[in-house]
This record gives sequence, structure tokens and C-alpha cells, in this order.
Amino acid sequence: GMGDIRSYPLQQLIKLCTSLHDSLLDLGNNKTRMIILQTLYHIGEIDSNSFDRNTLLWKRDLVDHSFCNVIVNELTALYDKLFEKPRDHKKLFTVGLIAAYIREWTDKARDLCTKISSKFIEWASGSCLNKNKAIFYSYAIICSGLGFVDLSQEDMYNMVNANLNKGMIAFNRSYTHKYADEVICRRIGELVDLDKGYLSEIVFDIIGDMGNKFSIDI
Repeated sequence: GMGDIRSYPLQQLIKLCTSLHDSLLDLGNNKTRMIILQTLYHIGEIDSNSFDRNTLLWKRDLVDHSFCNVIVNELTALYDKLFEKPRDHKKLFTVGLIAAYIREWTDKARDLCTKISSKFIEWASGSCLNKNKAIFYSYAIICSGLGFVDLSQEDMYNMVNANLNKGMIAFNRSYTHKYADEVICRRIGELVDLDKGYLSEIVFDIIGDMGNKFSIDI
């Protein structure tokens, strides 16, 4: 399945959609996820005579609303199979990354991105294990940040606080934590708009007791 996706550039997105429909991919496998991301973000050939999204020859399927409907439906069907299975969190994360990319091209994926991000937040808040909390919150940051999901200030605070919490970081040193940091930086403007109480707590969590370790002479 993975070889087919990358074999013919102009058919990559259609092949990805077909592979999702026929369950040909192990969505929980990190290598599979990497191949999918390469497929989605590979720029490919550019039409120098075009000045809109049709410039990207390999992405023209995404300009077609009917194709967007189809792939969003396939992703939604996968979400419906996974949303009650925290043990399959890696699979849902892959679905969330695909949905977040499609969201850049169409609003049709907005609701799905919101559902996936909210599900990871729900799993994180309901888990008793810091390791699971750290991973789920990182997933939520990535999927919501890339998918332009509007979240409550409380959810934003909980996600960012967990990602910066030293105790949580100890349980999540994988690339997902670094990826989550990157997404936070991309949407830093929204954090500035947080309620001052939340923002102050985040700042103090980052600084810790550093204020007692140095002084500045003015």
C-alpha cells in the first residue's frame, strides 16, 4: 500500500484515499505516518503559468470539492471506528494529521479536526497516567494547531501547561513533543490572548524558581 501511494505523483492523493478506504495502511506505524506526511506535504511540480492553488500540479485534486468530500468522509469513518479506543491513539493521531492538512484546503474538515482534538483532550483529562496525559495533550496541540481548531481557553491552558510541565516532558521525549512545541510557536498569538490568570500560570511554570537565582542591576 505504501509503495503505491508514492508511485505516480499525480495520483498520490487518490491512492492515499483508496488505501484509507480499503484499510491497506497500518496507521499506527510511525513509518507509515511518515510516508503519508511525505505524500501530503511534497510540493511536487509547479505550473509557472498559474497564479493560484492550481500552481501545485500534484495537489489539484484538493481544489476539487468532490474529492475533498470523499477524503473527509473516509477520515470521518476512521474516526468513528477509533474514537472509543484510546489504545489505538497512534492511529487516531495519523487520521488527525491528515485531516489537519486537508483543513488547509477546505473548511469541510473543520468539524473532524475539532472532534479529534477534543477526543485527545478528553482522553488526557481522563487518564491517571502522566505518560498518557503527556502524549494525548501533545496530539491535541498538534491536531488542533495545524487544523486551526477553536478551543476554549481552559483547554488551551491545559494543553500548553502539560506540554511545558517538566514532569510531563519526562514521559514524552518523542518527536511529538518537539512537534507540539513547534505548533505552539506557530500559534503563539492566541496564547497571548489567554486570560491573564492562565497566561501567568504558564509563564511561572516555565520560569519556575529562576527568579530567585539571578538579579538584574538597573
